[in-house]
Amino acid sequence: MSKRTRVFVLVASAVLVVGLGTAGVASYMGVDGLGLFAAGASDELAYVPAGTEVIGFADVRQVLDSELGTRLQSRLIPPSQETQDNVFTQTGIDIRKDVDSVVVASLRGEAAGEMPLMLARGEFDQPRIESLLVSRGGEVSHHQNIRIVTLNQPEVGIGFLEARLVAVGNPAAVRLAVDTKTAGTGSVKDDAELMRLVHRVDNGNTWTVARFDALQRRQQFPAQLAAQLPAITWFAASGQIGSGVSATLLAEAKDDQAAQNLREVIRGLLALARMQLGQQPDLASFVNSVELTGEGNTVSVAFSLPRETLDKLTALGAQRPAPPSGVSGRPLAPSNVRPRTIPSI
Repeated sequence: MSKRTRVFVLVASAVLVVGLGTAGVASYMGVDGLGLFAAGASDELAYVPAGTEVIGFADVRQVLDSELGTRLQSRLIPPSQETQDNVFTQTGIDIRKDVDSVVVASLRGEAAGEMPLMLARGEFDQPRIESLLVSRGGEVSHHQNIRIVTLNQPEVGIGFLEARLVAVGNPAAVRLAVDTKTAGTGSVKDDAELMRLVHRVDNGNTWTVARFDALQRRQQFPAQLAAQLPAITWFAASGQIGSGVSATLLAEAKDDQAAQNLREVIRGLLALARMQLGQQPDLASFVNSVELTGEGNTVSVAFSLPRETLDKLTALGAQRPAPPSGVSGRPLAPSNVRPRTIPSI
C-alpha cells in the first residue's frame, strides 16, 4: 500500500491517531500502523458516491486550534508538507491556513486510483492555485460546468466545486464526485447501512466509518491480528480532541456469537494491560476507565485520555530505545528494487 494512500485513506481519523502516535501514545500502545480516522460533513456527503468503503471526517480547524492540536501542530502536519513531492505543495493548498474541514472517501472501481477522494472546505485562492498547477504542467478543463485542473505527474485533479469547497484526488474520482452531486441520487447519503453508522459516530470532531474487509485489504490492520479477530463487518470510530482526547470505537460483528467472542478478546487485552501497567498508577487508571459495552452483534469501547495521561505516555514513548538502523518491523525491500516515488503529505 502506497504511503500516499495510507495517509489519505481515513485522513480524518489520522488526525486523531497519527497525532497521538507522534506524541508517543500509539507507539507505546503498540498500534503504530493503525490508521483510524461533525455532522458538519452532511453537505459534502452529497458528492461521495454510493459504494464507498471507507469514509472519514475531521474538523481540521477545531482540532488544530484545540489545546492538544496547538501543542502537536508541527507533528500533526509535519514539515515534510513543504517538500516538492508533497501533494498539498503540488496543489498549492496550505492545510494549516486554508482548510477548515475535510471528508475523505476511499472509492471502489476505476475511479478509485491510488489516491482516495478528499473534499476540503475552507478559503482557497483559486486563481493562485490554478496558476501554480498550470505552471507545473496542469491542464484546465470543465466537467458539468465545474472547473477542474489536472496534473499528470503525479496524477491528481483538483475541482472547484463551490465557493469554499474543493475536491482533490484521482481525476476520475473528482469527475465522479461532480456527477454524483449533479444527479442528486446515488450518493452515500442513500446508503442506509453506512449512514446508520455515520449517525452513531458523527458527534466528534473526527470520525470514520469503514467496511472491515476494506481495512484488511488496505492493510490497516496487521494480518496476524486480523486473522485472530472474530468476523467483523463494520468498524467505526469517533474522537473528540481538546486538551486531551476522548474516543469511541465501534465494531459490528457478523452475528451475536462473533460479537461475544470479540468482547472476550478485548477483556483479555485489558486484563493483560492492567497486569503490565501495575507499577504505573496513571496509566493503570486510564486502562481501568476504559468502558466496554455492547449488545447483540455490536461491540463498543470508549476511553478518555486527559492531558496528564498523554504527557505520561509521551514520556514513556520517548524512553523506548530506537530500533536498529534499517529495522522497522517490516520486511526490507530487495536491494535491486528501486522504491516507487509517491507524493505524500
